Amino acid sequence: MSKKLISVMVLVMFFTILLTGCFTKKEEIVAVINGREVTRGEFQKYLSLSITLYSEQEEFSEAEERRYLDFLINEELLYLEGLKRGFTVTDEEIEKEYQDYKDFIISYYLNNDEKEFAKRLKRYKVTEDDLREMAKRNLIITALIEDIEKNVEPVTEEEVREFYDANKEELFTYGERRDIRHILVDSEEAARAILTRIERGEDFAQLAKEFSECPSGQEGGKLGLSEKGTYVEDFEIVAFSLKVGEISDVVKTTFGYHIIEVTEIKPPGVEELDDELKGLIKDYLQRQKPQQAIWALLESLREGVENRLAN
Repeated sequence: MSKKLISVMVLVMFFTILLTGCFTKKEEIVAVINGREVTRGEFQKYLSLSITLYSEQEEFSEAEERRYLDFLINEELLYLEGLKRGFTVTDEEIEKEYQDYKDFIISYYLNNDEKEFAKRLKRYKVTEDDLREMAKRNLIITALIEDIEKNVEPVTEEEVREFYDANKEELFTYGERRDIRHILVDSEEAARAILTRIERGEDFAQLAKEFSECPSGQEGGKLGLSEKGTYVEDFEIVAFSLKVGEISDVVKTTFGYHIIEVTEIKPPGVEELDDELKGLIKDYLQRQKPQQAIWALLESLREGVENRLAN
């Protein structure tokens, strides 16, 4: 081969490489996490692993993409934070997590068809090692979240009082409330027969236990203290027109035929912050604290994050 021909071939190869570099479209960057670029391809694999593999959803709206990319970002931030705090997992733990996830997908979504699982891996260009990596990340994130939950401060009396005062009007102020009980049957004839027995002096609660088709029948027909807006209109009109101890005529609703009694009427007011209510508020706030701590952590970690699909 002549030197001239070799020179021409080298020149052609040079320009081919040059032109390929010029005309090859750079892959879209969908997010930047602490300086690391997340490509469209990486995001697509995340969607395949997290959603498409079991649901076969391949097309996503812009709103869905923005939301799922936020999930990816949050998971990446929590995973990195977990590693930073020294959480580790063993190969055995990863394998168990992977197998549990695989078994769940196959049994719940694929009718126990392992061949279909293998087909979907191939179709959506993901591997079992990809799933193991996802399992590892999930375990690290779970360890981080459990550590946060374990270390949240207990709710104080001051926090309970602050919540009560801030939400008194919306959550703890009530209108007139009525303690109502009823008997429900499926025919007017049966209802009138029971009403006659009540009017003759038989015990309402015992008749409710014996004949009512509502689950409340086992409690003597008790529905508890209720405000207007709780029941269907035909029932409520009668229930909120009765006096204490007064028995209604037969009332027809879409559920059947009712006999209604009001056992107590409480005027409008504000619930007192007694020990029972304090306990309920404290339990609620204690459940909220871990979530608030996690969101506060994510907010601080997201300072170096850019979701380009959110623009």
